[in-house]
Amino acid sequence: PVRRRLVDSAHLEKPMEGFTTLIAGGSQGARALNDAALEAADSLSGDVIHITGPKLFQEVQDVSKPPNYKHVPFLGEDDMADALRSAGLAVVRAGSGTIAELALFRVPAIFVPLPTSFANHQLHNAREIERIGGGSVLEQDRLTPERLAEEWRSWRDDEPRRAKASAALSGWAKPNAAHAVLEVVKGAAA
Repeated sequence: PVRRRLVDSAHLEKPMEGFTTLIAGGSQGARALNDAALEAADSLSGDVIHITGPKLFQEVQDVSKPPNYKHVPFLGEDDMADALRSAGLAVVRAGSGTIAELALFRVPAIFVPLPTSFANHQLHNAREIERIGGGSVLEQDRLTPERLAEEWRSWRDDEPRRAKASAALSGWAKPNAAHAVLEVVKGAAA
C-alpha cells in the first residue's frame, strides 16, 4: 500500500521540461549511495533531487555540488509527490515501499539494494522490477561513481527504454492495494 496523498497525486500530469533524477537511500539514507552519487554529480545533467536521509544530511551538505544538484534530508508527502512526478529516473534502494511509489508514478530506477537486508529481499525486489523492464540493478559491491554515471547515461539517453519501463511499471502498480488488503482482512474477520 502507498500513502493516499501519493496515490491521489500520481495521476497528475508530469512536467515536460528538462530531465530530473531522484536519488534516495530510504528513510535513513544510504552512505554508499550518497557517496557514489556525490562523486558522480558532475556527470549527472538536468536537475537532481537527492534525499540524503536526516542522519547523513550534514555529510552531503559539506560536499561541493553543481548548481543543478539539490539535496534535502527528507521530503514530506506533497514534496515527495512533486519529486516523483517530475522524475525521469530514480537511483534508489529497493525496499517495497520505494518500489511501490516508483511504480505508481511510473519512474524507472537504478536499484542499489541494501546488501544486508533480511534474506536479501531488496535484491529480490529489484530483480523482479528489472525482469519486467522497469529498472536495472547495480549491486552495492559494484557501485562506483563511474558505474553509476554509466548506468545513469544508459537510461537518460534511451527515451524508448524509459517509456517501456514506465508502461511496465504502470501495469505492475497497485494503486488500490490498501483497499484490497482491508477487504482481505474484513473477509478473514467475517
